[in-house]
Amino acid sequence: WALSTMPTRIMLVITRNIPSTATFKVEACNNGYDASPKWEDCTDAVKSGLVHVFTNTTKTATNWGVLVKVTVERNGATGACYVSALGGNFE
Repeated sequence: WALSTMPTRIMLVITRNIPSTATFKVEACNNGYDASPKWEDCTDAVKSGLVHVFTNTTKTATNWGVLVKVTVERNGATGACYVSALGGNFE
């Protein structure tokens, strides 16, 4: 979504099954329309069920925009390893 006001916080809920030896990383940005968005690591907030407060306060594009990316690296882990749903909200 193109936003006229700066998003300041995001709450993400990610339904997943990630083995302990695999790497799970969640990043979000509030300037998603920029040529080089400022990605912020919000993995700890997701794992703890907490809100992530964006530190970025600048943009170069006309609009603000929220983007989220999830990266999972199996690292040789065996068994089920998946992300089945991503949801949340921002303000």
